[in-house]
Amino acid sequence: MSGVNLSNVGPAKKKPGARGSRLTAIGRKVCFIVLLVAALAAPTYAQSDSAIMPGPKPPDAPRKWKELVGIYSGDEDKKLSFVLLEQGGKLLCATRKV
Repeated sequence: MSGVNLSNVGPAKKKPGARGSRLTAIGRKVCFIVLLVAALAAPTYAQSDSAIMPGPKPPDAPRKWKELVGIYSGDEDKKLSFVLLEQGGKLLCATRKV
């Protein structure tokens, strides 16, 4: 059986590792500083010049290829078409159903 008397009523005695200890307060400060530095450093990294600048301009396609590039469809089968395009210095042909 337990009872309440004046000897066990009152503020709790401090124990090492209990909440509110000095170590916890220091840990909160360190955590806050780390998060603050990370929050301030993230936009700086995202706005670096290397991430914004595009690479070199690719060489232009030959004039004859520019005349060929487009979408073609046959006279007999209007639902089937061919797409002729240039990418990376190569002519590519793809088929598609309309």
